[in-house]
Amino acid sequence: MSNIANMKVSLNIALVSFTMVLLISVKHRFWKDKLTYSNIQDSQNSYVSRRLDPLYCKRMQGNFLRIHDNKTYNLRIIVIVFDRYESLLRLLRSLNQAIYDGDTVKLEVWIDRSEQGVLDEAVVNTTNTFSFQHGDYEVIPHFEHVGLHGQWISTWMPKRNSSEIAVICEDDITVSIYFYKYLKYVHKKYDNYSEINGYALQGYSMKHHVKNTSPLVGPNGSIVFLYPVVGSWGFSPSRDNWIHFQDWYTSACNDDTNDLFIPNNIASKWYIQFKKKGSHKSLWTIWHMYHAFINSEFTLYTNLPGHIGLSTNWREQGLHFKNFGGKTNELLQVWRQEFEDLPTKPVHVDISGKVIQ
Repeated sequence: MSNIANMKVSLNIALVSFTMVLLISVKHRFWKDKLTYSNIQDSQNSYVSRRLDPLYCKRMQGNFLRIHDNKTYNLRIIVIVFDRYESLLRLLRSLNQAIYDGDTVKLEVWIDRSEQGVLDEAVVNTTNTFSFQHGDYEVIPHFEHVGLHGQWISTWMPKRNSSEIAVICEDDITVSIYFYKYLKYVHKKYDNYSEINGYALQGYSMKHHVKNTSPLVGPNGSIVFLYPVVGSWGFSPSRDNWIHFQDWYTSACNDDTNDLFIPNNIASKWYIQFKKKGSHKSLWTIWHMYHAFINSEFTLYTNLPGHIGLSTNWREQGLHFKNFGGKTNELLQVWRQEFEDLPTKPVHVDISGKVIQ
């Protein structure tokens, strides 16, 4: 019996050793310094099973084998970046200056790779030397090139019973010191409104009608309003709507017959043009717009004088801007008390900016 017991101990030790070697080798393959791995443990309501499903991983083209920690935060900030280290640092500094009221916060920086699988060295150095002053901080390189689709759709995977607020920020924005205070109020007020799919931080946007793409202005007297197009310059999804969108996307993205046509929406025209050029994968928002269209959903926007916002976009040179254009709007510097007394029935406007009666 003692020999059998010794054999079991030896096998257990060998198994543990093999597992440790495997994890270490994977870690060093994809990251030079830090990449946190945790046990594959989650509740029945989590996305673990779908993250580990090979077909789902293939469809989403995202990094689903990176296991999210089991901890729930008051706020999870997701920053997505590829190769713009200077704009990334500007955003990170603005996040350090924001007010979090002592709440639990985690900042995640997700780094995409080139199509050849290479990480940008300047971005890696920037993330390694940055220190987040308000909570936990993790740098997560994708295992492979995922593009904007993978960066946006596969990074926040909420549990169905989570009370966590998340905000997704591309590297070319900066935020107001009050961005989180605002998000707490709008999530508390509107998260049980099934038609509201999330909250845009940006102060400036355009109308999306094919015949009118002038600046979007909300109705007079309305501190916030609802618009049927996502605002991606700092977006905080509504949990249930985001989960539904992710589930829908996993099948819709493999449907070659899906033309994503939205009547009178300029983005549908862009998508057709981008598809002809083979650059349509940079337009992830059309999927969200189409999902919102077929489900009668809206995004909540602020409506402050002069397009003042909780975020601003610097229009850095990249996929969507050929040249540096400077910031789109000023940031909110003085808290607005109106945000603490939000309307029960926000005004709806259509893609031409007209009030929906």
